[in-house]
Amino acid sequence: MALHAGKILRRLLLIVAYVATGSAAAVDPQALARLNSGVDWLAKGDADRAIAEFNEALRIDPQLAAAYIQRGNAWKKKGDHDWAITDYDKAVELNPKDVAAYLSRAAAWEAKGNIDRAIADCSNALRADPQSAAAFNSRGTLLKKRGNLDLAIADFGEAIRIAPSDGAAYNSRGSAWAGKGNREKAMADYNAAIRFNPGDAAAYANRCSAWGGSGDFDRAIADCSEAIRLDPHYALAYTNRGNAWSDKGDKEQAMADYKEALRVDPKNALAYFNRGTAWLNKGDADRATLDYNEAIRLSPRFAVAYLSRGNAWTKKGYYDWAIADYNEAVRLSPKYAEAYHARGTARSLKGDHGAAADFDEALRLNPQKTETLIWRFFARAREKGAAEAASQLQAAAPAAAGDKWPMPVIDVLLGRGDPALLLKAAESPSANVRQTQRCEADYYLGAYRVLMNDPGEARPLLERAQQECPKGMTAIFAAVREELKRLEN
Repeated sequence: MALHAGKILRRLLLIVAYVATGSAAAVDPQALARLNSGVDWLAKGDADRAIAEFNEALRIDPQLAAAYIQRGNAWKKKGDHDWAITDYDKAVELNPKDVAAYLSRAAAWEAKGNIDRAIADCSNALRADPQSAAAFNSRGTLLKKRGNLDLAIADFGEAIRIAPSDGAAYNSRGSAWAGKGNREKAMADYNAAIRFNPGDAAAYANRCSAWGGSGDFDRAIADCSEAIRLDPHYALAYTNRGNAWSDKGDKEQAMADYKEALRVDPKNALAYFNRGTAWLNKGDADRATLDYNEAIRLSPRFAVAYLSRGNAWTKKGYYDWAIADYNEAVRLSPKYAEAYHARGTARSLKGDHGAAADFDEALRLNPQKTETLIWRFFARAREKGAAEAASQLQAAAPAAAGDKWPMPVIDVLLGRGDPALLLKAAESPSANVRQTQRCEADYYLGAYRVLMNDPGEARPLLERAQQECPKGMTAIFAAVREELKRLEN
């Protein structure tokens, strides 16, 4: 016969109480009754009545460690993490081997933003019990949050060694592999997570993201749909499915999913960010900016949101505002090559002769970014002249990746490629890729003709780019506008 969840929890608490005191006889029955009553109130969502019951349990038996843990949980539910930590401290003092107390305190430290102390408490839990899969899993999650992906993967591996059927550990390790860009290992772990726990919505949502990253948008949509079926209030699943719809080219379905993500979780910064990007891709920089504003309000350290809002400002021609946002993205993430590239673009479009320095830094951080080589060429040509720009490009070009697009553009800029064949080089079996590369070919060749003082050839190329480029290509949209202005002056 199935047990009610409350009964199971009360039995667990009884065991905890026995362990904490060393014997069943040492636990006051009235204190246990109050403890169980408090647990019931907490399960119903009434933290205040739960605290009152835990207070009474501790009045009867001040040595009941489980009551301190549960009262700490109630304080945490109310958002009072300092009081929660005080109670967890007392639980640890009463029972230094209590893994649950350490892990609960770790969660409170995490909520306060102190990841180092949270990790330390997970390590304390492992000293108390070196075979605690939960402690390895919790520490791995914190290490992943701090960006220590290799250490996180090692901890998740230990959790799996101890509990080989723990689907959550596989899911967590999969997300760490994804963070390292190893989609194959991430997919293998997500598959294992789902095999061991077919009801885990998070594993389906993560595998959805992995399928999307590999270009299999139909499988991505199917996995996110399954996550939503399992948990209709799972905002991340709607957000990931929206991303898959967007990448597949269905902007309306994407927008609908982002809207639903915000309905179930109005404080979801990622959903605002993704909806903002969807608006920007539809050409609506104003609505995009509003959503990016909200994403930043909810998550002030969201560097990518600052970058994207800067892109929206760039599209509107508000270069000073764009540069301010790129500055903040760089401050938050000093190794963010894309932010340096974007700032260089805005500075170049504004006519700032220091723009090439930002492209230099972007290339130092990511030497393989061919696109940055091209943008630096134009910035340097305006600052120092085409000959010096070409010399610098010639020296850097071997670091670019083979003959893949946009390498044919570099060949044209260096005078070793036929400009008339550039559009042919931009062809692709994918309609979306073809449109993007044709846009780039028209802009780069048009800008090159402007640089070579050939307005007759430049204008039709730039005008075609203005008409046919995807609306989300904000930098090229703004750059075409500025090149056409140069032709008018």
